[in-house]
Amino acid sequence: KPDHSLGGWKDGAVHRANKHYDERFNKLKKEFKELYNEFKWNEIIFNAEMRIKPVIGQIYHLYKKDNDKNFISLFAPHECSWGETHIGSFKLNYDNRWEKINEK
Repeated sequence: KPDHSLGGWKDGAVHRANKHYDERFNKLKKEFKELYNEFKWNEIIFNAEMRIKPVIGQIYHLYKKDNDKNFISLFAPHECSWGETHIGSFKLNYDNRWEKINEK
């Protein structure tokens, strides 16, 4: 007699559905972390001392002074002689968001 039970189908279907939701959740979690990091960097930069009006598309460098205050500079670490800590390099996007860039 054939088994008319749906138990085997349900087990497989639940497994595949759970896999889909796990993958989607992990993707959303990764995107949220990236968005949060982008937000935090933008918050740090907008709170940093700026003595120039930034230009879209230009690369700027974020430094920390001895008094723990941050400032933005056009000068890369290899172009300046001050001893401030270089935190990172950023480019200003067309929508006024700062994008962290990796220097080579």
